[in-house]
Amino acid sequence: SLAWTNPTDSDLAQVIVRRSTGTTAPTSPTAGTNVTLGSATASFVTDTGLDPDTSYSYAVFTKDSTGNVRSSGVSKTTSTLPSPDTTPPGPVTGLNVTNQTNTSVSLAWTNPTDSDLAQVIVRRSTGTTAPTSPTAGTPVNLETQTATSATDTRLHPHTRYSYAIFTEDTAGNMNATGVTITTSTLPVLPSVAGL
Repeated sequence: SLAWTNPTDSDLAQVIVRRSTGTTAPTSPTAGTNVTLGSATASFVTDTGLDPDTSYSYAVFTKDSTGNVRSSGVSKTTSTLPSPDTTPPGPVTGLNVTNQTNTSVSLAWTNPTDSDLAQVIVRRSTGTTAPTSPTAGTPVNLETQTATSATDTRLHPHTRYSYAIFTEDTAGNMNATGVTITTSTLPVLPSVAGL
């Protein structure tokens, strides 16, 4: 969107806005591409249908009621914003169990290489069915948001647990297809009396 102040000439008849791609503005009222205004002497315009993450230069010319055109346009260069990031990060790989006790399970994995990876989310459920979303089940605390290992503690002995790991990027895109694994804590060994 552009805005400007029109000259105070009583015979002002038309404002002409021309656009070009790049950093060089149109040099005449017929160069470049015309930008349609809401009225002949409008003092602002919103130019639509542009490409994202692109530089555009504008020149504004004025014309009076006898057809005289100010050939030296007032110019401005600006850029459209990049397209929103809608691509989720890749999944973790190599998920494996690195240790088990009767009250804990340790997991390790490799994070995706996405430069905008913001966090890894680990969820746990009891049984053989892993959580199916980043909010299902019980969260497993990580030391850092992009950790590559976790030890889940305070579990019950000799019990099956299933885990799912999800990834999220800095734009909030979630890879909601969790990488899963099922394992068990160890049983409590009976003590031997008399030893």
